[in-house]
Amino acid sequence: MNKAILIGNGFTSYMNSNYYNAPMMTKFFGKETELVGKIESLFDKIRNLDLNNTELLDVSEALFPSEGLYPSDTLIPSSDSIAISNKLKDHVVSKLSQIGFENPNEIFESYFAEYGLWSSVNCEKLNGIETYLKVLALFGEINKFSKEEYIHVKKVATDIYFNNANHGIKSINNEEICQDKLVETIKDFKYIFTTNYDTIVDDILDGEDRFPYHLHGGFSINHRNKDPDGRYTPSEARLIWGINAEEKYDDLKAGFRWDDFNYGAFRYGQSRLADYYDILQEYKIDEIHILGYSGENDDHINKRIIENQFIKKVVVYVNPCKIKDRETKVRNRLLFGRGKKLVELRPWSEFWNKVVNEIDKD
Repeated sequence: MNKAILIGNGFTSYMNSNYYNAPMMTKFFGKETELVGKIESLFDKIRNLDLNNTELLDVSEALFPSEGLYPSDTLIPSSDSIAISNKLKDHVVSKLSQIGFENPNEIFESYFAEYGLWSSVNCEKLNGIETYLKVLALFGEINKFSKEEYIHVKKVATDIYFNNANHGIKSINNEEICQDKLVETIKDFKYIFTTNYDTIVDDILDGEDRFPYHLHGGFSINHRNKDPDGRYTPSEARLIWGINAEEKYDDLKAGFRWDDFNYGAFRYGQSRLADYYDILQEYKIDEIHILGYSGENDDHINKRIIENQFIKKVVVYVNPCKIKDRETKVRNRLLFGRGKKLVELRPWSEFWNKVVNEIDKD
């Protein structure tokens, strides 16, 4: 069986605590105190801390014959669906209008519904550098921020993720991890895709005639038309940042662009990074496992999984406490199945138990 794995930041943060959200945010706040304050102050005008989490979404789960009795034909949802509640939408649209957005409904559909800012409305602080980018871009629509500030935050984010060059396998500081078991487990997958910028998986595959497919670039790549071939500084490395799937893919797909022309990496048509997406969509992969990757805001990746005719099963490792939650089941089926794939949820402890020292196992 040809198995693949798609690895996101949840993998790296478990390996190296510097990549947890809290320390990353502390570094970001320290570097950009004034800018963060301005972003938070503007988003305060939209916040509603009185909304509880159960009021944010309307979740409808399709029922299958093996999942229980049908109360009546009219009560069976025809398909899985997740929609933002009218209560949340009405609140946000009203606030956007009061702030001065001329097209509040369109702004809501893009920035809140599609890009995911809905989940921040009832939070006291924003969470994640990419979320700050989204809010900066949102208020950039009414000239509260400039394009230069947006580009600047991307640069700051790259510097933070560089982590003083401590982003390889030697940077793992989780003492529970057995590196030999980690290497063995990862190597068991024929194809390894990642949205991470670090080089842990690059180091795992060092010496083999293959490499991880960095779908968003990373510190082992210095051009869109080159495979991983070294370790690069923030100013040299090619990292893809964006507030939505379209922006990310647009930034990586072109093989030729004057702004980063390189005779050593010259290519017409699509870029080498874009080839990785074709590999994900077209190669004979029977089963793909997903670890530490939420799939939110990355439909340019998810749709490749769904359109791969060979993939029969998608295994998603999730929080064991939420594995039976309706929203967790529906969300993952919508992200990675959409009626075309079997999506199987497993507790992420199943994966981690394979790579920890024997004494640390539950």
